[in-house]
Amino acid sequence: MYKTNGRGIMKMLFSPVFIYFIIWSFILFLYSLKIVTFPPLNKRFYLVMGMNILGLIIGTLQAKLLLRKSSKDEIIKNTQIFYDWINCKKLIIRRIYNFLIIISLIGVLLTYINLFSQVSISQFFTQQQFVKTHVERSNIATYLSLAAYCALPISVSLDHIARKHINSSIIPLIFTTMYSLSYWGRFPLLMAVVIFLTSKMLFFILDKQSRDFLKYKRGTLLKLFFYGLIIFLIIFLFMSWTIELRVSEYGDAYDPYADYYVENTITKFLKSNSHIFGSFRAITLTYGYFVASLPTLNYWVSMDSEYALGQASFPYIFRLLDRMNLIHKPLIVGDRVVGRGMQLPSLVGYLYIDFGWLGVLIISYIIGFIATMLYEKFLKRPNIGLLMFLTLMYALIIFSPMTNVVSQTLYPIILFGFFIINNILKKKP
Repeated sequence: MYKTNGRGIMKMLFSPVFIYFIIWSFILFLYSLKIVTFPPLNKRFYLVMGMNILGLIIGTLQAKLLLRKSSKDEIIKNTQIFYDWINCKKLIIRRIYNFLIIISLIGVLLTYINLFSQVSISQFFTQQQFVKTHVERSNIATYLSLAAYCALPISVSLDHIARKHINSSIIPLIFTTMYSLSYWGRFPLLMAVVIFLTSKMLFFILDKQSRDFLKYKRGTLLKLFFYGLIIFLIIFLFMSWTIELRVSEYGDAYDPYADYYVENTITKFLKSNSHIFGSFRAITLTYGYFVASLPTLNYWVSMDSEYALGQASFPYIFRLLDRMNLIHKPLIVGDRVVGRGMQLPSLVGYLYIDFGWLGVLIISYIIGFIATMLYEKFLKRPNIGLLMFLTLMYALIIFSPMTNVVSQTLYPIILFGFFIINNILKKKP
């Protein structure tokens, strides 16, 4: 067997479950800063989080135990085979890419035709909240627009083989941005960015695996910390400015957290530099988006109520069953009801609302098991299917402190698109 030479450390740093722990630790750190006063977290909160962590660890360990060992030569050979496969299939992949771009273009055009048939251009820019909540969406246009998301991983594959940074990825990124802006949403755009960046990250790991077999170099942790901090600041800036643009139509008097500010060194510093982020109001609202899911989860675990049995995590299924008259009208029909006017209760919150304590443990185990299986298999024997499905797993992980992305309609649609693309590429000679 080969010597690890720091390989285990590098594998761990990019693994979905490790990233999950890092992100949650960072969110808890932000919460501890107490820029805004929230209720204290109770014992039930820590108990349910403990079951979440336990389930993830057990799932991860079991996946590792079931996977067979592979030699260094075998892993490097399989990585090169994957690169050769992409190069061999690049014409077919390019055709699929072109088809998805055309479908997405049609969807985006239909989206904006439908949009401007209901509001004027000036209303679109000056009444963002009205556009977001009152404009009726075309389902067909939405489904077609989401083809751009399916194009992202294969566009990264084409760019990688061509040794270009983001040549093919530019168009799907533009279309996903246009789709997101059509109703001034942030999540669809951030979802596209996550799929794109995690695809690039996975190819970076494969390249490093081919060069030095994931040898750990001194200073790597510091670099990753610095890059992570830069990414967080960019996201925070993006969210704060978009929030400020949206709430500015309500006037300066609108400030939900005005009575909950905490005067300390951090808030004084943020107030003195608030112009960078749009306003101090925008800072606190953005801060709330990142951390308010914790007290919301705290609220739900403190309640004694019937479990939703999947209605929170899969609202679209229950809405469909209701329209088909197969069930009575569900109690929960979307995120707004789950949030009850508050921030959404994180991935763990959704699991608890749907299935209770035991559900948190079991589904966390399943997530840990699947995430580790996908990641380890991709490193040992990479293929395009594992690449696509892993990007969605990373999305589930990265957004987990804020929401359960599976509850968002675009997630299963993208997943379905990935299945179709994977099956087409498998069958093509």
